[in-house]
Amino acid sequence: MSCSRLHATRHWLDRIVIGQRLCPFAPPARSPPHLNLLISHADESNEIVHEVASAATALRKGIDNHNSSTTQASSFATTAAVGETTLIVLKEVIDGQSLSWRDLISLSWRLQEEAIVEAGHGSFMQLVLFHPNATHNTYVDEGAPADAGDYTIRSPYPTVQLLRECDILAAVQSYPNVGHIPSRNRARLRAQGLAACEERLRGCRSFSSSSSNSSHQSMIGRRLFLSTNVAGEGFRVPLTIADVHLRHEHLPFLYVFRSTLDQTKLISSLIEVIKRYPILGATVDLHSNDAYNRRRMPALECNVGNTVPMSFGTSDMTLEEWRREKRSGRMQHGNWRGGGGAPRISSLFDDLSPTRWDEGDEGERKVDLVSTVRITYFKDYGTAVGINISHLLGDASSCFRFCQVR
Repeated sequence: MSCSRLHATRHWLDRIVIGQRLCPFAPPARSPPHLNLLISHADESNEIVHEVASAATALRKGIDNHNSSTTQASSFATTAAVGETTLIVLKEVIDGQSLSWRDLISLSWRLQEEAIVEAGHGSFMQLVLFHPNATHNTYVDEGAPADAGDYTIRSPYPTVQLLRECDILAAVQSYPNVGHIPSRNRARLRAQGLAACEERLRGCRSFSSSSSNSSHQSMIGRRLFLSTNVAGEGFRVPLTIADVHLRHEHLPFLYVFRSTLDQTKLISSLIEVIKRYPILGATVDLHSNDAYNRRRMPALECNVGNTVPMSFGTSDMTLEEWRREKRSGRMQHGNWRGGGGAPRISSLFDDLSPTRWDEGDEGERKVDLVSTVRITYFKDYGTAVGINISHLLGDASSCFRFCQVR
């Protein structure tokens, strides 16, 4: 259950808080070390007070260390380790009954008094509440019409946020008309409609269920061969001298998602793409002189039985570690099986030559492929979709001939 709350809350941050631009300050603080995302194990309100008090003490320690630090380097290290904001995701049943929005508000009075004020943190941080049924009007009647604007403060599970006062003051001073953000958010969600807001929030819960089952583990280390469904004798796309000159060049496209994408949906999506563009499953023989002996240039061969390989793997880095490596520039050059100083990011792609696959799948084939797909799951969350396409498809003359033939 705690895993479900974790995945749902991350998805809520990505898809709603950041995706709908509800908080302009959220993207930089989305991930560790800036964000402490804590899953509460408390079954009673007294235990929640203790958890929030501990989180507040840790946040205050970071503030104090930052203020008393003698060097900028030590200040950053200490603050980053503690974090800038904290989200505590509560259980839905507390003290033996469902925790309603009004119950959470009542509990927040205790949290403010016992965990914040009495501990001496009152001038250093604030409490912010989120709930699946939160309303801006606390005392609205249960039978009152639903308001899409309330989804600006609704979350998949009851959640308590601790915000540093210094960050709030900095936001007020640096962001234009920061006080208008809540009203703009409500207006935008109302324009989108109640149904759309309900579906987005419900999707966070659905996402957590599929993610918590670790379904993406089922295909790790495997390779699928998705059929192009080419019928009859197939077809050929003749290549020009210019095409063959570019035969060794790859066109890698990388798409990175914060979410852990569902394998079944990824496979189904690729199958639909291949149905529309069977050329993606073509092969080409550029390693022998047989084509020249027949006095004709090589061609992209689209035959019955052609497939597009799709493999699944994992990364030993978290998504944030990978992003830092990418920004540092250390990924620009490195060793690669193909040589030539290709970027190290190529580990997120499969080679277009099956003879270079580690598993030895179809290792005896002498032909190259036109496309491969590699799905990589990062250590904590996030998915990389690496689509490697031959330059033979990207070259202008090939594309022109492809349009003529088809």
